[in-house]
Amino acid sequence: MTASPTAGDPRRIPEAWPLMLSRDQLCAYIGVCESTLIRICPVRPRDLGANVVRYDRRQIDAWVEGLPPRLMTPRTAALPSETQPSQDEAAPDPAQDQEDRAAAALERARARASGGRSQWRRTG
Repeated sequence: MTASPTAGDPRRIPEAWPLMLSRDQLCAYIGVCESTLIRICPVRPRDLGANVVRYDRRQIDAWVEGLPPRLMTPRTAALPSETQPSQDEAAPDPAQDQEDRAAAALERARARASGGRSQWRRTG
């Protein structure tokens, strides 16, 4: 049986994210592994001295907000009649959609940090 991450463990997901994130914290924050982070993240860390480098969370948030939405593939593209909500349907709430995505990302990060299996794991 493995113990849950302790307060000093970089895999521990905090309740409130610090302003300056270590690389491990940043990986958990945006939900990617370190090799992916190195390839995709344009934000450079800040040198705090004494071999301590941290990423500014505000810059990370601005970068993520500026990412374009994923293009729809032919398999997932809706028919033109399906793209416009009918008068009976309310338009989706973008703020709620963003909260749902953020909650799902946090859940995946916590599952990775705890070493547990997640429903998001690929099969096949």
